Amino acid sequence: MASVSEEYVVKPAKKVNPEVKMIIKYPNWIESYQETGYNPEAQAEIFDYVYTGTETRDPLFTHQHLPRYSSYSLMRFFDEVKPGKNLGGWFDSFDCVYNIGYYLEQAYLTLFSRTKEITLFDLSSLRNSVFIPPLGHQLNLLDSILGELGNPAGIPVYYPFNSYGEDHLYDYLGMVGIPLYPTPYFPEDSNLIFIIANSAMDKDILNKLKRYLLTGKNIVMTSGFLKAVQGKGGEDFTSLRVTDKKVISNFFGVKAQGLGFSRYVHGPKKIVLPVLDYRNNATWPEIVGMDGENNFPILMNDSYGRGGVFTLTVPDNFSDVYYLPREVLTEIRKVFMMGNPFHIECEGKIGLFTYDNDTFIIESFLPYRTPVNIFIKDKDKKLIDMKEGFEYKLAFSSEKENLYKVDLEPSTFRVFKMVSDNE
Repeated sequence: MASVSEEYVVKPAKKVNPEVKMIIKYPNWIESYQETGYNPEAQAEIFDYVYTGTETRDPLFTHQHLPRYSSYSLMRFFDEVKPGKNLGGWFDSFDCVYNIGYYLEQAYLTLFSRTKEITLFDLSSLRNSVFIPPLGHQLNLLDSILGELGNPAGIPVYYPFNSYGEDHLYDYLGMVGIPLYPTPYFPEDSNLIFIIANSAMDKDILNKLKRYLLTGKNIVMTSGFLKAVQGKGGEDFTSLRVTDKKVISNFFGVKAQGLGFSRYVHGPKKIVLPVLDYRNNATWPEIVGMDGENNFPILMNDSYGRGGVFTLTVPDNFSDVYYLPREVLTEIRKVFMMGNPFHIECEGKIGLFTYDNDTFIIESFLPYRTPVNIFIKDKDKKLIDMKEGFEYKLAFSSEKENLYKVDLEPSTFRVFKMVSDNE
């Protein structure tokens, strides 16, 4: 397809008009590019610009089963592939008539990436439809606040070109308040990297991780990545070993304290987890799942040089992360957000989008009202609601952080800024 793109599309067009600008629009199925003829690694250099398909629609009743967060993450991926040349996001209204919120959400998430423009597909399906009036209203609202946001930030996920393994896992975690974005280039400048099974398709990944960790930085790696490098050198990072056993649990020990845990909590649903073995006092538990008189790793901690290695056990059904108790999700978020000035405490299906100027967005993917606690580490900072234009009252203050409480309506978002008292 790279050859077809260059020889039969771009060259003939530029022969007729040397000034023409050629754009390739990529669909929303990033996990299938290498199987369906797309080759962004090569095509990014052949075409002048790219455009991104950000349709997510309904993840339950449609066969593409795309987590809704991918309307945002795919934009970020192509911003990484061709910086400054990803012109916009493209989405449609298909399978959204019974939930207009899904349609509007595609627009929100696309625009949260700070893209230059959006394209609505297509005139025949949108003309005289119920979608355009609410979209127009929401776009006017977004226009008033997007300019106040900084550049998108977050935690990079190393997602090499043409890789596969844990498809859309970062999108499922994006749906539980972890601001992730995929990049095809090893993000050595970041202070924390998320490493998934796809990352193992880089043949030099273990050496890259060793050099990275020796600088004192941290990684979070999944059980899927560990399984992919097991017996190939992954043992250098942890005593954890992925077995062929499974456990079903909805009972968790959270945050190791002494020989036990500070809390023991139940989740709303039993989930299937791969069983990882480890050596006591070599690898340390942060969160475990419990069944009978035994416990099983969920989030584990190792040291490598001056760096930290956290291992996250991923449920067999990725969407089961939505049903982890809020106490479990909060501790996982704290690890991912360790270098950030704040973190949130809430149940699953709450999205978090961060920017480099102390602004952030929280969006509810839930069908009901839910509370969100926002913990700000800088006690001199206060919280401003940019969308509604007011300052939140401090709910609680400890020695380490200030707590603000927010209620989120279903399928809505709030835009926040942390400001100092003298600003």
